[in-house]
Amino acid sequence: MKLLKNPVLYAGILVMVIIVAFTNKEVQVTLPPSGVGDVVYSILDTDLFSKTHSGKWVLLDGKPLDKNTKLYKLLDTHQAINTLQAANGFKLLPDARGVFIRGMDIKRPPATGDPDGERIVGRPQSDIVGPHSHGWTGEAGYLGGYGYPAMEYRRWTEEDLAKDPKTNNQNRYVASAQKDYSVYGVGTESRPRNIALYTYIKVSD
Repeated sequence: MKLLKNPVLYAGILVMVIIVAFTNKEVQVTLPPSGVGDVVYSILDTDLFSKTHSGKWVLLDGKPLDKNTKLYKLLDTHQAINTLQAANGFKLLPDARGVFIRGMDIKRPPATGDPDGERIVGRPQSDIVGPHSHGWTGEAGYLGGYGYPAMEYRRWTEEDLAKDPKTNNQNRYVASAQKDYSVYGVGTESRPRNIALYTYIKVSD
């Protein structure tokens, strides 16, 4: 056949067939298989996410878990349904909105892992500030007036003390943290740099 003797023409026809096949059709993305109970992060909102993932996925947003889902039946069958918190007769999915996810401790020493040890999976942990200290340069027990000299490093030097009209040098030192010293800051929380993503959980195939 002349077609087989002309590879360029054959390749051109093949490209045209591929273009026609994908015209006005959504491209299906093949993803690794996911099991019920799997949690994934995504930049896709719920509408777009449903186009690329098979099965029933819902946001991990603290809402009641439907009793008809495979996830509910799986947990209930294996006596694990009580890992979910309950409210008004419903079992609630964990609420991952706006919080960080932490790996389960699984017998890791508290000194190097979660200080609360092995917690119930999916349960929240309140925020806390770990042990630390703040120093301030000034008179003991006195946060105003001579609290900070106008020096770059904010430390009293012997020269500064000599120039200062107050001579009771024993009251000037880098003190330990005062109560409520860190109440005021530039925000309402302490956090690392981060990005925000949608968090989904698979509840049925």
